[in-house]
Amino acid sequence: MLKLILHTLWARRRRNGWLLAELILVTVISWAIFDPVIVSLHDRRLPLGYDAHRMALISFGELPPEAPGYDAAAWDSAGRMRTLESILLRVRQHPDVALATPLMGIGFPGGSGSMKTSLPLPKDTLNTQWNVLEYTAGQQFFETFGFRPEPGRTLEELSDFLCRDGQYIMTEDLLQVGWGDTDPRGKTLPWITNGDTNYIEIPGAIGPIKRRLDEKPSPYMIKNIDPAQVATHVSARMKVALRLKDGVSMDRFLHDLQPWMLENLRVGNLYANKVECYRTMLQDQAYATSTALFRRSLALSVFFLVNLCLGVAGTFWVQTRTRREEVGVHLSFGATPRRIRAMLLAEGALLVTVAVAIGCLIYWNYAMMDGLAAGTTTDRYVGLYWTDDFALHFTIISLAVYAVLLAVTLFGVWMPARSISRVPPTEALRDE
Repeated sequence: MLKLILHTLWARRRRNGWLLAELILVTVISWAIFDPVIVSLHDRRLPLGYDAHRMALISFGELPPEAPGYDAAAWDSAGRMRTLESILLRVRQHPDVALATPLMGIGFPGGSGSMKTSLPLPKDTLNTQWNVLEYTAGQQFFETFGFRPEPGRTLEELSDFLCRDGQYIMTEDLLQVGWGDTDPRGKTLPWITNGDTNYIEIPGAIGPIKRRLDEKPSPYMIKNIDPAQVATHVSARMKVALRLKDGVSMDRFLHDLQPWMLENLRVGNLYANKVECYRTMLQDQAYATSTALFRRSLALSVFFLVNLCLGVAGTFWVQTRTRREEVGVHLSFGATPRRIRAMLLAEGALLVTVAVAIGCLIYWNYAMMDGLAAGTTTDRYVGLYWTDDFALHFTIISLAVYAVLLAVTLFGVWMPARSISRVPPTEALRDE
């Protein structure tokens, strides 16, 4: 059958040449449509790295000095620390709360900004700026978020750990970049002090975490805030993240906490003014930055893709319908309807395979110059995901393009082939 298929394709080379050119163009356009959409969908479906569904976030306001009730005497370093301790104690004693931790500044998952610093890693030759998270030691940070710990230390031990100069807890993707594996045990970093080089151990690691819902996980270094500086962070910028006990309804908790906050979370010169579901906060951030644009891009991509597919299917439909007499000849020589359908489908599949191979080769030259879609992240690193590996990324998107075009083409061939293969030979040859 293969020899017959090749002979038929060559005999119809003028028409098939136009079909091939159309499929090559559709392949290139489909690549440009598929790549960013698939990468964005992939990034959004990756897990956060912690359980945000059972977390809530309390925000605070601070009385100005001229406000009634402002206590200047209670707002020195000791007074700020007493305020922090009192707030955390009251939140943790709430009957629906399992864990709570203070979030200082912007350096936490889902924070309004980000902090970066450079750190020399054995396999990082680019002097990359890495993301930084900060936590308050001894305040249940890692347990509240429910990160996944790597071998070495438990979440409780990490929360209580005091990092020295140059010492950072890391995420496993940063370990992968720096050392080629994700086990923190036995790994050290050089730290130069007064001309002397000391090697500082990596105290522990956690699984990958996402800063935003619409981004893929980024490598993070995690360090506790200097204990001497904690008091300076007790202000309106401070937030308290809490984790609910099992079985507690988030909606009921948020409803009931509002009056409770007014009565119990007015401490020192701080007062709680807002509580929200952590997941809702992340969704609002994503919508404000990229979700609306992503939905519009997805809708436009689907619209153009559907039209391209309809065009391809329609072209093959018409081309197959015009071969009614040719099919009649085959039937008159004893070919079965099943063999006719198989031959026509094989011709379409062969054309698609050649066209996609050429189209992907054309796009490969473009991708080598401008790169492939990277999603919403701006981090420059080789991560743990197929989207970061050029060869794997290119192969997966090419296969996706090939699968869609093959399915569309076979559909465009199958329907008319099914009809004309059932026509009696005398009727098919009536006009010959």
